[in-house]
Amino acid sequence: MQDGGYRPTQVSYNAAMSALTKNGQWQAAIEMFDGVFRGAGGGLTADSFSYSAVLSACAKGRNWLRAFALFDEMKAAGVEPNEFHYSSLMTACERGQQPRKAIEVFEQMQAQGIKPNAYTYTSAISACEKSGDWEEALRYMQRMTTEGIAPTLQTYSAAISACEKGEQARPALGLLERMKNAKIEPDIIVYSAAICACGKDGLWEPAVKLFNEMQALLVYVGRSVCMLRWEECVHAACACVHGGECVCGCV
Repeated sequence: MQDGGYRPTQVSYNAAMSALTKNGQWQAAIEMFDGVFRGAGGGLTADSFSYSAVLSACAKGRNWLRAFALFDEMKAAGVEPNEFHYSSLMTACERGQQPRKAIEVFEQMQAQGIKPNAYTYTSAISACEKSGDWEEALRYMQRMTTEGIAPTLQTYSAAISACEKGEQARPALGLLERMKNAKIEPDIIVYSAAICACGKDGLWEPAVKLFNEMQALLVYVGRSVCMLRWEECVHAACACVHGGECVCGCV
């Protein structure tokens, strides 16, 4: 644009950073932010959308340390954080293997009077799953219900996976039933987590039932969608039937 006599604006740079991140070029997005809004003589000041774009880039790149630095810089510049900034910061922490920090950010957001939405709740529940805290994940699910926020497929998936890691089949099955009642179709990942939770908890009847349901879904979408989890579920269902040991040589 500059070659044609046009000077890019703050809005155009914000859009460019978002586009770079969506195309997997998160490092280029961060470099653009630094060059445009921090470079000498740039003449442009980062606004709320600028910080939202660069925090999303940090989240994409799992760069939680840089995300925190930018978040602090944003507040120091007088830009008020909103739910989108907090969401990106949480995602950066979660993907950067810092799930407890993601939960701390979530609680900090609420302490600042910013109401969570389905996306921020899902990020928090996913962080609980990664930290192995299935009880906290269920508490967040309950809070969503209380606040009238509808869980998404991704929310249920994270919560059921948290139950799987905690070897808690009954809560996982309850969430799966609730999900179906809400007319949200479980995908392969959800079925896999629920079946493996049953396998770890020794509940063979629901494991086999869900396994059969998942087989029908795999015929529809193609078995190659999630082959590693498919094999894990075969073993889990078989182990339930045979007292904790897979004996069938099924994969």
